[in-house]
Amino acid sequence: MEKLYESAEEVVDAGLTAELAEFKENKHVLSDKYYLYFTQLGRDVYTGDRIRLDQLNDYDVDHILPQSFIKDDSLDNRVLTIRAVNNGKSDNVPVELFGKKMSSFWRRLLDNGMISKRKYNNLITDPDNISKYAQKGFINRQLVETSQVIKLTANILNGIYDKDTEIIEVPAKMNSQMRKMFDLVKVREVNDYHHAFDAYLTIFIGNYLYKCYPKLRPYFVYGKFKKFSDNEDIEVGDGRFNFLNRIERWEDVTDPETGEILWSNVAPNETIKQIKKVYDYKFMIVSREITTRRAELFNQTVYPKNYHGKLIPIKEDRPTDLYGGYSGNTDAYLAIVALEDKKKGKYFKVVGIPTRAAAKLEKLKQQDSQQYLQALHEVIAPQFTKITKKGIKKTEFRIVLDKVHYRQLVQDGPVKMMLGSSTYKYNAKQLVLSEKALQVIKDDRKFDETQKDDNLIAVYDEILSIVNQSFDLYDINGSRKKLNDNRNQFIDLPAETKYEGRKVVAHGKREMILEILKGLHANATLGNLKPIGIATPFGKMQAQNGIELSENAILIHQSPSGLFERKIKLSDL
Repeated sequence: MEKLYESAEEVVDAGLTAELAEFKENKHVLSDKYYLYFTQLGRDVYTGDRIRLDQLNDYDVDHILPQSFIKDDSLDNRVLTIRAVNNGKSDNVPVELFGKKMSSFWRRLLDNGMISKRKYNNLITDPDNISKYAQKGFINRQLVETSQVIKLTANILNGIYDKDTEIIEVPAKMNSQMRKMFDLVKVREVNDYHHAFDAYLTIFIGNYLYKCYPKLRPYFVYGKFKKFSDNEDIEVGDGRFNFLNRIERWEDVTDPETGEILWSNVAPNETIKQIKKVYDYKFMIVSREITTRRAELFNQTVYPKNYHGKLIPIKEDRPTDLYGGYSGNTDAYLAIVALEDKKKGKYFKVVGIPTRAAAKLEKLKQQDSQQYLQALHEVIAPQFTKITKKGIKKTEFRIVLDKVHYRQLVQDGPVKMMLGSSTYKYNAKQLVLSEKALQVIKDDRKFDETQKDDNLIAVYDEILSIVNQSFDLYDINGSRKKLNDNRNQFIDLPAETKYEGRKVVAHGKREMILEILKGLHANATLGNLKPIGIATPFGKMQAQNGIELSENAILIHQSPSGLFERKIKLSDL
């Protein structure tokens, strides 16, 4: 913005330049309102009146072309104007109401780089008089998916399925539009279900577009694109290019080819009920890719011979007491062994198979199974060998599973987890919160500001209740207990994080909830809860002496879709 102001000195007065400099010094982010203020040269874009920066709350961000006409939330379709003017504008376009007075000002903004050509065109567009060429541009902008990943996926699917299959590309912004229309808040940090719900909305929107706008199928059905001639009739019916607006306005929508009711104004609740039902599902199938690793053989730093820990030789003929060595081994995959103990009885342990031994083991497995098992036993044995004052102590073990992948799903009593390594467990349970909790976290719905603190505390308590009931894994490192014990420290925080310039001076409740959600997510992400007195990264489930599993532990092997499972009880092996 500073560079823009420097290049447009003729139209930018000294007062505005000073305000921008002061803003840069005192604020940590340039919000949309302030951005529009500075790009409009501190003036109301519809009246030309000077805007006072200290009275910015009296101004609204208005859509140039109304939402009923085209769904466009970009800055190219938004301006800053006094609330009274915005309320009076309603669904009209600015060129009709303010064009005669303000068109020269809009042109000046364009010429000096303050607004884009597209924004200028929006300001001077009259929907009733747009040409067929412009109509195609509006339709194209709304219906054509531009993502290269989507295009590539559609191309792959087209090669797999027969020629009678039609592949519909639904722009992601339409999913967002549906979510906003019906208050279907997305909080990615809570769980992974939003992927499935977005897929469901995509199917709903794709069917709606396909049946409601048959003449426009070349725009969104893969492989059907054709170049329309300037004289060809491609009108969309009501002249609007917000193709979901008829749903939002609860109009009757029927299939023009079959007469099928796609959306009924008489009883719309059934459709909404079904969408809400899917949105509120407490359980959805989630599957993850299991992997092996083929990275470096060791942690690559070579440490000197006087290193305090145990070293791995650089080469077999180079003893560590002379040449130093590597500090740690990396594992290609995991294995599970059975052990017996007088106190514990029979139990199982997860061990790592070093990357440096993996290639040799794989070769032996193909050649001779007996030699392979013997070699694997020798690779694992050092993990159960200790040097004591009385001599070398070896613990007997039996190999139960010779190859277990990273992120293998395991159910051990009430605990459902993934194996992150031989010492790390990852949570595999999905957290599900109430709709109100999601709205409070997202801050999408404008709750009473005086109740913000209470609402955030209620969300913390809701999370706490679910963790106490279902997340037994979080007893590792005392995480569950700490979340309960440190509630008062959470309550003492302000609702929102406070800043002085760019520096954080007080962490807020909303920020802490997002950090808790990171640690509770079914993956390896960790949350930072130091501001409420929890020093250990939240969600770090490390068993220093290795992961132990009970006799009741079950390995769950899923198909890629998650629809099919094969369960193996370790005690049966």
